[in-house]
Amino acid sequence: MGKLVRMILLMLGSDGFRRGGWCCSNLQKGKNQMDIVLIKWFDSKSGPAGWEYLDGIDPVEPISCVSVGFLLEENESYKTIAPTVGGGQVLGRVTIPQCSITDMRKLSEGD
Repeated sequence: MGKLVRMILLMLGSDGFRRGGWCCSNLQKGKNQMDIVLIKWFDSKSGPAGWEYLDGIDPVEPISCVSVGFLLEENESYKTIAPTVGGGQVLGRVTIPQCSITDMRKLSEGD
């Protein structure tokens, strides 16, 4: 993972996304560079479609997820990340409720 993080940070440069004429401060006021984070969290899971007999229902456990991306927004209710950022755009943005997050850590060059 270290090489990937180093490559991303090298592409960003020391001034965030200013190389592309866009700065992430449009999304996070007062910051010049978005953090890259790894978030461990639980997502909901549905049972099978259609009617089920109550005596035949098997448990449906939540799904354990791991997501990595640029931290676009965070507050006490949720975190929003995107795995791809470029040309002033984001692709694949996901918002994760804080109550679903079990762990979050900032990735650095050494990871």
